[in-house]
Amino acid sequence: MRALRRLLGVSRISYEPLVTNPVVFMDVTVEGDHIGRISIELFHDTVPQATENFRSLCTGERGFARGPLTYKGVPFHRIIPDFVVQGGDIVHRDGRGNESIYGYLFPNESTLGKAGKHLPGTVAMAASGPNGNGSQFFFNLRRSEHLDGKFMVIGQVIDGWEVVDTMSKSCGSRCGTPVSRSWITDCGQSGGLRVENAELLAGGERETPHPIPTKEVLDVLRPRF
Repeated sequence: MRALRRLLGVSRISYEPLVTNPVVFMDVTVEGDHIGRISIELFHDTVPQATENFRSLCTGERGFARGPLTYKGVPFHRIIPDFVVQGGDIVHRDGRGNESIYGYLFPNESTLGKAGKHLPGTVAMAASGPNGNGSQFFFNLRRSEHLDGKFMVIGQVIDGWEVVDTMSKSCGSRCGTPVSRSWITDCGQSGGLRVENAELLAGGERETPHPIPTKEVLDVLRPRF
């Protein structure tokens, strides 16, 4: 593991990457300047439904719902130094929206093992509750034990951690409101497994969205910790 970290130039890899897991990338821009690429291994071996959702939002292959189902052009709307860098609101782009490729917000598949441990360098879904996962996600900048078992961890940064660190230091604030704009200028899949039939991963869920009362919709559309 130490040799792998030295090879990749990354000190935040918590788990040995699996070649069968998908690897996705995000190119990031801050105030118009490209600052680099983040590569993320997705834990398909642990949470396949959630990782297929994230992978597809990186490739943009699912088309449109209320808007484009892609992270491309989406900003990081909440950045707290030494805590989290959060983004992924593909609906409103300000933290109020949350949508998945499945047409409904889906529950945590697991919060056991590496899916439930918030270590530095891991990537987790941002949700208001166990049934509120959609498109929003966050990078863990530190060990956050108080988040363990509450938010589903779906991957880890395997290259480009300096990009996340730059966003944290140059764009973050104590209240979370960014002081500089940062967003995903391009994204996609660069390696690993591609899941061809995501419907099988949904565990027999209905094809139409779940009926949710209006108040509950408003509650889950505001992911927060």
